[in-house]
Amino acid sequence: MKLKNCFEIIKIGNDTIAVDVSSDTVDLRDAVVLNGTAELLFTAMQNQTDEKELVELLCIRYHINEQKAKKDVSAFVQGLNEKGLLEL
Repeated sequence: MKLKNCFEIIKIGNDTIAVDVSSDTVDLRDAVVLNGTAELLFTAMQNQTDEKELVELLCIRYHINEQKAKKDVSAFVQGLNEKGLLEL
């Protein structure tokens, strides 16, 4: 799976957002607000990846157990899928 469109991650003050830059106009209503974990996953998903790789990434980066990482990745992927942002 990977993200459908081309996104650019932008930092504005203390906030981080992902903006779809695949068209000539940018609609900030479609921007995705990211925390640190979401930014890590979102960046990884700009290339082809799978949930197993994302789980491993979280386990290594945050030193969490696999069960916690699976839960977090699953929730994140589900949210992106509900917004229609993924190519599965």
